[in-house]
Amino acid sequence: AVITLSWPALAGVHPVPLEKNVDGAKCLECHADKTKGKAVHSAIATGCLSCHEVRVTKDITRVKLITTTPSGLCITCHSEKNASDIKGTVHSPAVRDCLKCHDPHAADNKNQLLKATSGGEKENLCLTCHKQGLNVPAKGSRHAALDLGCDTCHTTHKTGAEPTTENR
Repeated sequence: AVITLSWPALAGVHPVPLEKNVDGAKCLECHADKTKGKAVHSAIATGCLSCHEVRVTKDITRVKLITTTPSGLCITCHSEKNASDIKGTVHSPAVRDCLKCHDPHAADNKNQLLKATSGGEKENLCLTCHKQGLNVPAKGSRHAALDLGCDTCHTTHKTGAEPTTENR
């Protein structure tokens, strides 16, 4: 069953009617895949309703996040990733779009990343947006970070130095 949502996290119509007092165990009857993967988000253990709410109006069931935006929900637990508190330049997806890089439930990569941070263009998450190291001249060498992982050298949320006292 697919729930269609548009962002910000508007309540999507659930394809199956649910009781208004439904519990997370009912969710997992159809959505058990959200608990499986090499990297399962620790929030899964707190139950679906710690992040989602079910609204039943007459015969229509809607499921939505308990916050206005996905990133608003993420920073309730991951406050150290709040872009407004990070000193320096912040990687633009980390400002308000956690789901551009992370699956909020489970994934096959560390930190619930949608893809690994290493490898070629098709398997490397960073290369979804960044193209550094791809256009190697015929006798040039491949950028080692593509094999080691971009996060070997680069931080993923903060990208620049802290502002100096003159720039604050």
